[in-house]
Amino acid sequence: MIKSRTAVDREAFMRSDDLVVDGSTLDQGKLTFGFQAGTTFLRPDHTTVALEPSIDVNGIWNFATFEDLTVSGAAVIEDPEAFASTTASLAAAFDGGVRAQLSTPCSGLGADVTVVTIGGRLVMPFGD
Repeated sequence: MIKSRTAVDREAFMRSDDLVVDGSTLDQGKLTFGFQAGTTFLRPDHTTVALEPSIDVNGIWNFATFEDLTVSGAAVIEDPEAFASTTASLAAAFDGGVRAQLSTPCSGLGADVTVVTIGGRLVMPFGD
């Protein structure tokens, strides 16, 4: 479980295209909670490759939220009181310390904006 609080006071300013951006006070408190589940599959001889699938699920409760954000085109994005995020991952560990991982995080479930990404990671040790 993670608890955080962010407070920002921003002064008004003028952008390079002469648009004035109003000042604002932002205050956000967040409580994140969840779980991760996974397992490891090994070959019978415990060599060559180990597969490690996992899923991470979090609930986020904003007990103090940012003001609504107006973006170009007059669209308004509200800071939700509660939303969820999840990440599915598959990692493979090979002999010699080589490890590859593919993950797909999805954040903002139940909010105005949902973000889905795909990422990968390859770790290759050098030397003995």
